[in-house]
Amino acid sequence: MQNARLLLNRRIGALPVVKDEKVAGIITETDMIRALIDLEEAQ
Repeated sequence: MQNARLLLNRRIGALPVVKDEKVAGIITETDMIRALIDLEEAQ
């Protein structure tokens, strides 16, 4: 949730995913919305 708040508060669309000090990918607003929908549907 911290990342979702950061995206919302800073009005940015994506954040880097870092592993072992290297960029491994990005996570977008859409990724987070999908994850929330999946969580809701699983309940």
